[in-house]
Amino acid sequence: MYGDPEAIRRLARQAGGWADEMRADASRSAQAAETKWQSVRAGRYRTQLAEAVEHARGAARELDELSAALDAHADAVERRLAQIAAAERWLRRQIADAWDVARRGLEMVEGLADDVGDFLGLGDDDSDKARAEANAAQARAKQLSGQVDGVPNGDLRWLDMARAHGWSG
Repeated sequence: MYGDPEAIRRLARQAGGWADEMRADASRSAQAAETKWQSVRAGRYRTQLAEAVEHARGAARELDELSAALDAHADAVERRLAQIAAAERWLRRQIADAWDVARRGLEMVEGLADDVGDFLGLGDDDSDKARAEANAAQARAKQLSGQVDGVPNGDLRWLDMARAHGWSG
């Protein structure tokens, strides 16, 4: 599983909140630097405070960037999870279709082999061939079902398996 996009978005909002707090602190500090003190120490204090304000504003910008990056990552996770879900749906549909084809093929062979086989001129070879094809479809369905058994929803393996079986998504 890739993660929870909403949990990532909560982190992004939290980082954005920290950035807002950092900017507010920097603004308050910048106002303090404007206090009219006259002394050597006051000059040093204003210089140090101005540097601290710039560092705080820089930290706020970095937190904004972090927030934006987390939001972008949440979007990417959401897209990937949707892609994995689409691959899983496609693959499960392929499995269901394969089982259906195998079942219908076996039913058709069994039903037609005896009743219509003589009328159509189908020999035992034709019945055997149709039965073998239906059995092969059943074996493919079993094999594919076995591959997906135990693969949890949201697992990246769904993409690999679906693509290996012809999914173009």
